[in-house]
Amino acid sequence: DGEFEYIVMEYVPGQTLDARIAGRPLPLKVALDYALQVADALARAHSASIIHRDIKPDNVIVTTEGRVKVLDFGLAKLVDEQETAPSGSQSSFDGVGTMYGSVLGTVGYMSPEQAMGLPADTRSDVYSFGALFYEMLTGKRVADSSGQAHLPKSVAGIVNRCLRKPANQRYQSMSEVKQALEAVARPGSARRWILVGAGVATVL
Repeated sequence: DGEFEYIVMEYVPGQTLDARIAGRPLPLKVALDYALQVADALARAHSASIIHRDIKPDNVIVTTEGRVKVLDFGLAKLVDEQETAPSGSQSSFDGVGTMYGSVLGTVGYMSPEQAMGLPADTRSDVYSFGALFYEMLTGKRVADSSGQAHLPKSVAGIVNRCLRKPANQRYQSMSEVKQALEAVARPGSARRWILVGAGVATVL
């Protein structure tokens, strides 16, 4: 009958955040701007019960106008479809066909629970966002950083809280992360500096 199905995707001209960083830290003001836009996008996705599960620089595009787009929701899942794995189960699946114990995501950006193949909620995206933000600020991956990075105290506090291993010690939503970023981005915010790295924080 001449009918067929097809997928339409938005063409987004611009540059990946990975290419924009290129191993070098972004200016603080630029990093905060991009981080706020990513946080807003994730907060909106979470409000629609969608977890991204693969936040990384390659999946973020900066347009020629400086707008940030979060792409590739290929590993995304619905929050309300998540379940905890039954005790002793060897072949249980979550609501969208992911086997418990399987690892999805990108090494270096996955939350600890993702890396262990455990069910992940929106706080997993919070961790991945922290890894992304750290890379914007330092030009290095968290996993590749053997030294420490000089960051403003207020910014370092956001990064550290996002990257806490226990999910219940992180920000509990991307909306909270966005509020923290907005507070730092306000004119006249504190500019005390702090050394951050490998779980060590020293105020300067």
